[in-house]
Amino acid sequence: MSKQQKLEQHLLADIENDNSWDEKKLGADIEHAVPFKTSADRGLNLKLISCRLQQDLIDDLKHIASSKGINYQPLIRQVLTEYVSMYHKKYS
Repeated sequence: MSKQQKLEQHLLADIENDNSWDEKKLGADIEHAVPFKTSADRGLNLKLISCRLQQDLIDDLKHIASSKGINYQPLIRQVLTEYVSMYHKKYS
């Protein structure tokens, strides 16, 4: 892994582990809210959602994701995708 990739991974981890959003230090003022969609969102057909989860569950997901070398949001996508796939196999 290059020095740049390590730096980017470190910065992404810092962002993912930042509680500023959860503590309403950032993102709480509707005046500054604007729709935002990246090219990755469009390319992967991703849609931003909001979901309330218990803090203990979030902490566990972050720990598991860290051990897999990914961020917790992609881990949640993987878990949900696997669950839906198993459900379809079982009930279709």
